[in-house]
Amino acid sequence: MCHSFHGQNKTQNLQLEKTGHSTSDIPARFQFEQNHFVIVTAPDASFSKAIEELHKFSVEDLVAEIKAKILERSAGGIKGIARIFKAMDDNGNRQLDCDDFRWGFIDYGFNLSKEEAAKVMEQFDHNKDGTVNYDEFLRFLKGDLNASRKALIAQAFDKLDVNKNGAVELNDIASLYDASQHPDVVSGTKSAD
Repeated sequence: MCHSFHGQNKTQNLQLEKTGHSTSDIPARFQFEQNHFVIVTAPDASFSKAIEELHKFSVEDLVAEIKAKILERSAGGIKGIARIFKAMDDNGNRQLDCDDFRWGFIDYGFNLSKEEAAKVMEQFDHNKDGTVNYDEFLRFLKGDLNASRKALIAQAFDKLDVNKNGAVELNDIASLYDASQHPDVVSGTKSAD
């Protein structure tokens, strides 16, 4: 039971209302903030955790949320991810340090402390050199290639590796590519070689 907190000092009406009687001016009376209550219930007992436990947020949770937001904003495409990386790289050295990471993610709505940014960066930093380059950034966000993509890449490599020495060399590509019909060759501005 909540006792109503009204303005306008209508003591007599408040006394009547306190005993359960209605008065004519209840709908017109101004009610202060103290009268607004929200009762929240959980769908089941699994939600009954101490408040201290609810506020714990692991680095893995944060990284998953950051990854989801970046992939959403980039539409999952490589060009979109490249734009995000470039926007985060303030000094243009193609490496993200801890400050780039922190301020870049603050721009994306994640309020990270320097310590949190360092922990998140550890997840992206594949070679553990203290910075994240574009390849590491992309690899972390997109993940490893699946088996079917690896098979297609292997097929393309095998086709390009004409002499089967395990490396694709310029001569291998030149033997497979006919440049004679290229528009620059046809117009005479470039040779086929």
